[in-house]
Amino acid sequence: MKNISRFGIASLCCVALCSIPARADGPDLVGSPEVRVTTISGSGVTGMADGARQQAEFIEPFGVVYDDTGRLYVSDRGAQRIRIVERDGSTRTLAGSGPLTADGLWVQGGYRDGVGREARFNGPAGLAIARDGTLYVADANNHCIRRIDARGGVSTYAGRADIAGHNDGPRASATFDRPTGLAIDRAGNLYVADFFGIRMIAHTGAVATLQGFGSGAFGVSVVSTPSGTVIFAADERGLTRRKPDGSVERFSTAGGGSESRDIQGEEPLGHPFAIAAFDDHSIAFTDVRANTVRYLNWAAGDLQTLAGVPTDDGAGSAGGYRDGAGTYARFDVPLGIAMGSDGSLVVADGANKRLRKITNLDRAHDAQLGSVSPQRSNRSTYRIAFVGNSFLWQYTRWSDSIQGIVENALSTAQGAGRIAVDPYVFPGSAFGADEQYVEVLARGGAANFYVLNINPGNIYPASDLTNAARLDALAPSWKPQVTATLRKLSHVLEGLHAGLLVYTTPLPQNVSPVENAWPQLLSREGQSPPDDQLGINLNSAVRESGVNMLDLWTVFAGDLKSPQHLPLFGTSDVHFSYHGRAVVAREITKWFQQRRPWLFQSGNR
Repeated sequence: MKNISRFGIASLCCVALCSIPARADGPDLVGSPEVRVTTISGSGVTGMADGARQQAEFIEPFGVVYDDTGRLYVSDRGAQRIRIVERDGSTRTLAGSGPLTADGLWVQGGYRDGVGREARFNGPAGLAIARDGTLYVADANNHCIRRIDARGGVSTYAGRADIAGHNDGPRASATFDRPTGLAIDRAGNLYVADFFGIRMIAHTGAVATLQGFGSGAFGVSVVSTPSGTVIFAADERGLTRRKPDGSVERFSTAGGGSESRDIQGEEPLGHPFAIAAFDDHSIAFTDVRANTVRYLNWAAGDLQTLAGVPTDDGAGSAGGYRDGAGTYARFDVPLGIAMGSDGSLVVADGANKRLRKITNLDRAHDAQLGSVSPQRSNRSTYRIAFVGNSFLWQYTRWSDSIQGIVENALSTAQGAGRIAVDPYVFPGSAFGADEQYVEVLARGGAANFYVLNINPGNIYPASDLTNAARLDALAPSWKPQVTATLRKLSHVLEGLHAGLLVYTTPLPQNVSPVENAWPQLLSREGQSPPDDQLGINLNSAVRESGVNMLDLWTVFAGDLKSPQHLPLFGTSDVHFSYHGRAVVAREITKWFQQRRPWLFQSGNR
């Protein structure tokens, strides 16, 4: 069984009682329904023609970057040109030249500095733009970095066009090997992804290879923070993040080893290529192999497919061209990616010869990880806070999370006004830590009502999540602690005029050996019958505290007996499936709709 230490907890969710679809396919099997994909430039015809939105032609749009005015720069690798897409969608050529080959499908590369069409490129790839408007181009097959000024003047900024190598030093003598990705930080330092890793060209002109990154780098994106620059990189092994203190974390494509983190739900990472960083903990990236665009909340390990079919399909069967919702849209060789000032994304859709835009990304509902500085509630909004560890938010997006379903269902509740639900995730937390977290949030005025989940994973000593008999034997020691702690928490919240609901849920092995069967079948002990005494002890401890309580052990047992039963937990990951989240959300929604605590609370915090 996967070693997940001391699971957590809480979720609050709601759903309109008749609005939970009974389906087996969870959100992992489709793209995000919220996002929209549109074509902003390109007719799909192979060529180099400039013109209006649907008249422009591309051969292989590759790198993309916005300037401060919203103008989009595009490297057309197949045409050996740098193009500009104006805000009205019209396209013009900034620099580069060369005739089409005889078959009309490509332009032979070259090398020449000069102004506008005098200049020649050989495989222009990643782009970055400085604060003064200077554009940098990773000229991949010329093994150098080019610079373009406002009038279209092209010069060689770093590297030598006749040499592929890995020499650091002054930028004029340094060498690069197929530079592909570029990014620039607030201080003017330029970051280059090339075959040997991530290189940095300091604003002083010195080139250095940065430690902690793998070889065969494709993409790089940076975020400037008060403590320094956070660097994200994509290479043949997966994704790497390096913090300002030099510490490095990885998510690996496969078999990353002990230094690699796992994606929620044991979801495969895919094959990242180009990256756009929103902040120091969340990125979007293109997956050329699967023809998808994905979003990763790095802190939570939460991966979502924004658009395209989220299958690791090397046969190309998932590729195509289609605008529309994320569940419907298709890409064909998505390459460069960039973020606009409004938080939207633009993707260079290489084989479709178009530029695509992704809008309606709902990042506002990303789970808050360990936040102790919540946004204070106000009188116009009734806020419900869900506090817990990985059982609060695992392998989900807002629309099908417990919290999202709850908020949607309660949005029309009688007399409620505006209701907002906020997930606060405390990764790896045990029961005592979760209780303290609720207190911290409540004293900060985070919400009017708090929902806390307790399951055996909060109580197990160490990380022994399979030894139910041991937990039963220890009941005389932990039961009084749970009861006393909840009484204390209830007293604190009453003094702050805030409400509390505690709901209990089992782990899969606590209800049936059929749930989460794969790890048990692999284990030395095999499948074992569930122990109902564990649930009796846990529910008794909560009930004796006198807090508002919702026992979902019996609900899960009833669902298991249904002839229409759907999986409540993952086949290998022990967290809730889509259906499991929907069941939890349905019951919590019932509780809130019946009691309507917003009608009885004296004021909002």
